[in-house]
Amino acid sequence: MEILMKGIFFGILLALSPYLSQGTPIADLEVRTSDSKLGDPCNATTPCTGDTECDWSGFCNCKLEFTAAENLTCVDGNGAIGSICNNNVGCEYITDSQCSVPTGRGKCICPDGFFGPDGFQGCVADSPLGDSCNDSNSCSGNMVCNVSPGEGQCTCRAGLHLNDSLICIHGDAVVGSVCSKNLGCENVNNSMCSSADGKGKCVCTSFYHGKDGDNACVMNAKLGDACPNGNECTGNTECIGGFCTCKMGNSAGDDLVCKAGDETIGSTCKNNVGCEQVPNSQCSERTAKGKCTCKDGFHAAADRKSCAEGKR
Repeated sequence: MEILMKGIFFGILLALSPYLSQGTPIADLEVRTSDSKLGDPCNATTPCTGDTECDWSGFCNCKLEFTAAENLTCVDGNGAIGSICNNNVGCEYITDSQCSVPTGRGKCICPDGFFGPDGFQGCVADSPLGDSCNDSNSCSGNMVCNVSPGEGQCTCRAGLHLNDSLICIHGDAVVGSVCSKNLGCENVNNSMCSSADGKGKCVCTSFYHGKDGDNACVMNAKLGDACPNGNECTGNTECIGGFCTCKMGNSAGDDLVCKAGDETIGSTCKNNVGCEQVPNSQCSERTAKGKCTCKDGFHAAADRKSCAEGKR
């Protein structure tokens, strides 16, 4: 028994030696009755015990090759992405990781600009935006190759978008999201980057529309589309008589898309709209796709942009 007691005494002295060497009197040391847990406060008078050590931040951290269990006790094992952290300690041995919250209980995650799924022993830095690549394995971190196979450039994975620093962060890209050098809008349907040589934003391509925050751009209304509420016509169309027609200075082709160009005799019309810009004309079909023709008693002027009185 005497030998056992001596062993315990020397064990205690060994545990307290870092604090005794700092000149802390034994009487001032607070004795813990159980092993410290991850994130417990610590200082010279309240040392960490068990498989923990006092971090410079003033909280107990698991020693190397130990990680926190659900109850915050330190157990054998290496920490990884997804491991528990507490009071901003517990991720120090996981390369380039951080605790998800500055205070309280969280988990070890990769910061912006780095990638690592749960279980990985560290985070991998993203490839620079626009780096050359020839398949998805050529880009690291949160980046993928925008062309596979073939020569392409590294851009954000689906479910991520660029921030103002051109780093991929969580959240889908939308209309109005940051882009750069024609990259960053790949997952916003029918959009493009407003800048080919610098930072811009995702905007809709021709004949499509969408407002900032929309997940995709949708096709503009076409000639002859119904507009029962008067507000369904978009792009180069406007509502007249319950149907979308081309705005002044625009006309439709066989695809019924209104594009720049004046209506003339022979222009496409539908549902009796599409000839409003040609005086004394009418659509050859009242309920289907037709062509602009002159009304009875009129003939096409030389420029075909109007109908003159009289027959030829």
